[in-house]
Amino acid sequence: MKGTRAVNRYAGAILSLAQETGKLEEVKNDMDLILAVAEDSREFRNFVHSPIVNADQKSKTMHALFDTRMSELSVKFIDLLVSRSRESLIIDIAGTFIEQYKVLKRIATAVVTTATPMDDETRKRLIATAESLSQDADHIDLIEKVNPEIIGGFIFEMNNRKYNASVLGGLNRLRKEFEANPYIKEF
Repeated sequence: MKGTRAVNRYAGAILSLAQETGKLEEVKNDMDLILAVAEDSREFRNFVHSPIVNADQKSKTMHALFDTRMSELSVKFIDLLVSRSRESLIIDIAGTFIEQYKVLKRIATAVVTTATPMDDETRKRLIATAESLSQDADHIDLIEKVNPEIIGGFIFEMNNRKYNASVLGGLNRLRKEFEANPYIKEF
């Protein structure tokens, strides 16, 4: 990714400053807001990356979008990025900030994909299992995704590991096994 060093430095700087000023939770909510706007709005993503829009227009637009919805510290941080022509990094900085925040707060992220929404009992058992897998985390942030294409079962991802217990995954493994069968070729 272009600008990775800058992204890490800016994210670390705003994290440190938020800690020092006692506004860590406010800034975390602001970064969540930036990520939510970026995810929902293709126009916003294009806007921050546009070389055609000048810095003054970007600054005015950012103020119109975020002044009433963000802390003063975050608004000043965005102004700093725009003044240094780094506004195109804002989405990556927000994502990296959240990652650094989770490390600081000892929060592990687990992603589970199911064919249908989970019930509360299954969710509780899954969180308990995730807590047992992650000894260095105090809290588990469970992200639930629904994908009917997996037919049934689940896909669980945590700590750079993936466990695919979906019906689709089983069918794919079975298909590969049949393709690799050395005894029956092109029957």
